[in-house]
Amino acid sequence: MPPIGAGSMYKTAMLGCGGRARGHADAYRFVKHGRLAAICDMDEKRLNTFGDEFGISSRYTDLDAMLEKEKPDVLHIVTSPVVPSSNERLRYPLMKQASDHGVPAAIIEKPVAIEGEDWKQIAGLAKETKTKFVVNTQLNFHPKNLELKKDVAEGRIGEIRFIDASARSRAAEQGGHVLQLVSSYIDDAHPVRVLGQIAGSEHLNSAGGHPGPTHAAAQVLYENGVHVSIAFGTEFGQMASDDPGTYGHKRVFIVGTKGFVHWRFSSWERATP
Repeated sequence: MPPIGAGSMYKTAMLGCGGRARGHADAYRFVKHGRLAAICDMDEKRLNTFGDEFGISSRYTDLDAMLEKEKPDVLHIVTSPVVPSSNERLRYPLMKQASDHGVPAAIIEKPVAIEGEDWKQIAGLAKETKTKFVVNTQLNFHPKNLELKKDVAEGRIGEIRFIDASARSRAAEQGGHVLQLVSSYIDDAHPVRVLGQIAGSEHLNSAGGHPGPTHAAAQVLYENGVHVSIAFGTEFGQMASDDPGTYGHKRVFIVGTKGFVHWRFSSWERATP
């Protein structure tokens, strides 16, 4: 997607008008070069409620129709990873539609894939599409996380030796955030070996949610030699605060040869020379 000049605007569109989409739409109060011009949802009541709330008149119940007529520069895909009524995987078909219509860029919610089959489909699409896809992992921009990453990048903890990261929610729910945080501290290095285990099948076919095992843990070796321990779920994930819930316990602990940094969702610590 080519850059725009001063005073110009990217035209954007939204697929999905549920609760998460409200955060996306509300963020446009702070966007200087983008305008949310059209929305799409199969539920007409939800579509119209959302459109009235955010003052958007171009409303569609069919994605192809919206993309064909509006031709947005950016598409927000803000849907569940599965069809609520059937558990049918949604990510790849919707990303393929965006690609087929030549949408320059698309923002999608995590998790990108639920299982190996849809991951392979998306990986194949990535090799042929011209659409640039970005995953919404906003914790990367948490102010204190950015500060701690600067410490690591500037060598204040020395050479990274080990990373421990976890969340008490399930891998399909918050795992994408945690894994992205890990990758961001090691320059997006690729994993080369994984030894993992899972437990709990009650959410494997949770229609309308994020299908996946209840608990998961793994030891991962990355191509740069860094060893990473990851854990998800209430049986494996650490308590990161006194919060009795599950969603506030995301954390990443980076150990170096000279010190460490430890980011938690609600606190932080570091030790540097």
